[in-house]
Amino acid sequence: MTLRVLCVLRVRRVEFSVKRVANKTRRVTTRRRPGSKPPARKAIHARLATVLEAIPNVGASIARDVRSIGIKQPRDLVGRNPHSLYQALCDRTRTRQDPCVLDTFISAVRFMEGAPARPWWSYTAERKKKFPASSLGAPSHGACSRTPSE
Repeated sequence: MTLRVLCVLRVRRVEFSVKRVANKTRRVTTRRRPGSKPPARKAIHARLATVLEAIPNVGASIARDVRSIGIKQPRDLVGRNPHSLYQALCDRTRTRQDPCVLDTFISAVRFMEGAPARPWWSYTAERKKKFPASSLGAPSHGACSRTPSE
């Protein structure tokens, strides 16, 4: 019986060794890279979200962005205006963020306020209706412009 390592795949900081044993290919080992954190489990209800990464649609990058504007816990999102969060992030980073970030903020706030988990892109139509492209503002001197109504 021969044992050969066919390849090592790296997906989301996890290594999978694919080995071929007796003409059968199978994944046999899984190990994390040193220093990487296991992914946070997504909460199925707002009260179960104890860290920002547990909110559906919020990964490490968005959680880092949200923390940079002062939101430390998931419950801090309740009652917040997603557009104001988006504007604060634009101001903090001094650049206009992708509008999909606003969709993600809408989904996170709605989830924490009790709405069922939905993919962030299901909020795109709401964003386009409520916040037309002009209200997101073109970057002015490297920062988002604020809307007068906010």
